[in-house]
This record gives sequence, C-alpha cells and structure tokens, in this order.
Amino acid sequence: MAAEPLGPGRGPWATGLPEHAGLDPELLEAARDYIDRKLPTTVEGLPKRDCFLVAKDGVIVYEWYHSDLFNKIADHGQSMTKTVGALIAGWAVTQGMLDLDADITRVYGVPSPKPYGVTSRQIMSQAVADDSQPNRGWDYDMGGNRWIDTMIPVVYQATGRRPSQIWYEEFQQQLGLEHFDWNGFRWVDRKVTDGDGADRTWAWGTRGTCRDYARLVQLLLNRGRWRGIEKPLISAEYVRQMTTPQSWYAPFMNYSNRCYGLLTWLHTDPKEFPGPCLIPPHALPSASQLYPKGAPGDIFMAQGMGGKIAMGVPKHNAVLISLGDHEDPSTVAPVVYEGMCKVFGDCE
Repeated sequence: MAAEPLGPGRGPWATGLPEHAGLDPELLEAARDYIDRKLPTTVEGLPKRDCFLVAKDGVIVYEWYHSDLFNKIADHGQSMTKTVGALIAGWAVTQGMLDLDADITRVYGVPSPKPYGVTSRQIMSQAVADDSQPNRGWDYDMGGNRWIDTMIPVVYQATGRRPSQIWYEEFQQQLGLEHFDWNGFRWVDRKVTDGDGADRTWAWGTRGTCRDYARLVQLLLNRGRWRGIEKPLISAEYVRQMTTPQSWYAPFMNYSNRCYGLLTWLHTDPKEFPGPCLIPPHALPSASQLYPKGAPGDIFMAQGMGGKIAMGVPKHNAVLISLGDHEDPSTVAPVVYEGMCKVFGDCE
C-alpha cells in the first residue's frame, strides 16, 4: 500500500524545527536576509518582501512575514494563476475527458486562437507565437486573451462542467485552501456568486496566503496525490508533463522554450532539454544562467508579476514561497534559489 502523501491534507500545516529536517536555522535566516536585500521593492512605502516560507518533507520549517497581516490575508497571485489553471486542465485529463493533443476545434468545437488548428498542449506550452504554424516560436500571453483563455471553453466542452466548479469542488475544498479565492469567486449551491473565477480568465485573479500557495506546490511534489484522498487529484504523468518542457515537436530539433512546461515555469538542464530559456519581460535566452551553479535541474514554479514565486524543488522535496514586489520578475526565482543554495548544499 502506498504511503500517505506528505503535507497538511485539509487541516493546518504541521510545523517543525529546521534541524529536524536536516537544515541549519542560521543559514535559513541568512537566506531570508539575502533575498530581502537583493529584491528591493519598487513601490515606495511597501516592504521588500511580504513573506518567505520553506517546507521540507511536507512540514513547514521556516516562515517569515513582514507583518502578521500577510499571514492572515490573501495576496494577489497575478500570473501564478496560470499554473493553477493548469491544475483544472489536469483534472480533466486525469478523468479521461480531455485529450491534450486533440485539435480543439475539430474535437471540442472551440475556435482556434490562431489561423491554424491548435491543441491544448500547444496552448498551455505557449508555443503558438508564430502565425503560420505552431511550435515555431514561443511567446508569453500575459493577459490570457491571446490564447490561454481558450482553455476555458475547451475544458467546459470536454467535461460538461464549468472550470470554476471543477476548481472549487475538486481542488479548493479538497486541499483545504481556507483563504484562497479567484476574482472573488465563491461557489454556493452550484451558483456563481461574487464574480466568475476560473470561468473568466486563467491568466490572473487568484489570491492566497503563503500557506495556500504552498499547498499547491506540495500537491505537485506529491505527484498529484493529497493526504486523506484515496485517488490522485491529477495523475503523476500529468504532473510530469506540467513540470518538464513541452514545446518540442518534429521537425524542429529544439524546444521553443525549455524553461516552460504546461503553464508552469522551469529551471532545466540545457543538455537534457536543448533550446532557449525565455523568461519575460526581457525573454533573454541566457535567463537560466542567472541561477547559481549547482542549482537542480528539476525546479518548477508558479510565477506572478512583481516577483511572486511558488517554487517546488523535487531534489530536496521542498517548497519555497516568496511573495512581494520587484521590477524584474525574471530575476526573482534565481535570487530565491541563490539564497537557499547554501541551505541545501547546492552551491559550487
């Protein structure tokens, strides 16, 4: 019988001493100071970082907030919402209702956002930048109105259920997301109230605490399983696809972006996944070189405007959350891991 998944289930997170997880508390304090110093705010009067959380083996071992307020109220996740949307698609795939490689127009009757037919995989890997054919180029649909939000009617046609209903019933309730909301959405007696949540956009709009976003990362570290629930919420195979590059298709020989999975950001080994690493706003091919030498090649994350990071590090079975505001989000994840690499013993 498989071991019970790590993490809090529907209840509160367990907390423990860093030493019990094999981590040095002084190095954790130094990591938090380093991250705070390297990522100053761009908005006068705001703190540098709102919060910093580390969970190891399903237990929170370090937690810091600028004030108690940030521990109790939901913070805007911005584009971290995109990765949350990928979970909804993953539920549909796991249930055998959605085929990621089916033409969305021919199979689901949803008009293509491009002059050619596209698949859900191509949309969620954002490999539809070129107007002549898919997979030739990569671009980032920040607002969701270029192609990402096409997934909303695709999921509805594939499942017969509204994405907001799937999210609330299959994830928010199951994961115990106490403070989480999506554009103010609440599902009450199967009626939409106070907004339209995941039925409006997958590009932005979620809000949650550091602990809420940590649950979402823990779900992916658990390969789709959750404590107290017998069946996986999403399959291990779908989690693998979310957290590995998906933008390579013949006859092209490289990934159009090796630092992107399915609506999920990655840090990958270029030897294993050849191709550029494109991270907005500057989309520099060398963006992954910002990570410290020795950083694991299996890092994945949800990333939002202003430098909001919900990161998973499978090598260390760790969750790293850092919310705040910074002018260049492409630098935030590398800085967070640079601060943590000594804690994990990765720095070379």
